[in-house]
Amino acid sequence: MNLNAGLNVKDAYERVSDKLYETATELLDFEAFILRTIPPSDRSLDAVTSQKMQNLDRVHQTLLDLSLLIRLLNDEKLSLTELADHLNLEATKALLGSGSAASDTGPSGAVDLF
Repeated sequence: MNLNAGLNVKDAYERVSDKLYETATELLDFEAFILRTIPPSDRSLDAVTSQKMQNLDRVHQTLLDLSLLIRLLNDEKLSLTELADHLNLEATKALLGSGSAASDTGPSGAVDLF
């Protein structure tokens, strides 16, 4: 592995944030692909499939939160409370010591399938 000696920490944070956002976007495309494979006549998903789709959506939202968190960590003027205010999921906020460590299902508690 060839490390860039001229890369500073702030630039590294930005690259990590960009990669997390890119991965979240790829996951969203994957979710859409899965839903397109389900015929419109069979859109009432069974409980297991619905739960798996909700899990994919939660992972997508977590990646978005982590991308934003890494980017905001570059702003040394923000307090942990201010950082947490920008995040959507309680599980991500819990990383900063604010919010519960309980598993998140998302802001609405459900995945938007259609």
